[in-house]
Amino acid sequence: MVAKRIWLSQSNTWCTSHWSLNQTYIFVFDATNDRWELYQGRDTTSGYSMQLSYYNSTYAKVAIPADCLIVGNADGYEKAEAGVSFDLTYPILWTTVAISAGSSNYYYVFEQIYDRSLTKIKSGFTSTARKMIYLVCRVSGTTALIDSTIITDTLPIVEDDKIYITLGRLGAQSTGSNYFVFQVTHPMWFFKDGKIQPYSVT
Repeated sequence: MVAKRIWLSQSNTWCTSHWSLNQTYIFVFDATNDRWELYQGRDTTSGYSMQLSYYNSTYAKVAIPADCLIVGNADGYEKAEAGVSFDLTYPILWTTVAISAGSSNYYYVFEQIYDRSLTKIKSGFTSTARKMIYLVCRVSGTTALIDSTIITDTLPIVEDDKIYITLGRLGAQSTGSNYFVFQVTHPMWFFKDGKIQPYSVT
C-alpha cells in the first residue's frame, strides 16, 4: 500500500501540519488526482458547524443568485422556486456564491445556516421555534415539480398528492431571531392510507 498525501479542500493546499483532537473530519478519495481530500468544517462562532464543499461540480443551466437553495437534473441546477422541476435522484444543495448560466462553481452543503437564508427560499416565510421545514412538490416518476407553496412547516393530515422533502429545522427560536439548520440528507414524506409515510421513488 502506498501512502497518499492529504489535500485540504478549503485552502487548496497540501496538509503540512497536524489536526486537533476530538474533532470530526470528512475524507473523500479523489481518484482523478489520486489523493485523499479533507473537507474542512467551519468554526461555529461564524455560523457554521460543518461544511461539505465540492469544487466545480455544479453546472448552472440558468443564472443562480448567491445564497439560495438549488435543485437540478441532467441539464444542470437552478434556484428552487415555484414551478421549477428537478430530478429527485440529484442532491438538493445550498450555494453561497452566484453561478453564471452555463458555468460551474462551488456548491456548499451546510449543516447550519442562519435563518435569513430561509426567507430566500420563500419571501416573507415565518414559522415557529424548532419546527421542521419541508419543500413541497408534486411528483411523476423521479421528476418533482415545486408547488406554489414552496416550503411549509406542516405535514398534511389528508391525502393531497404532494410529497414533502425534509430540508431541516429551525433553531431554538423563531425564524426572525435564530438559524435554520439545513440537513445533508433529505427524507421524503407523503400522506397515504390515513397516515404520513416515507416516500420513495423506487
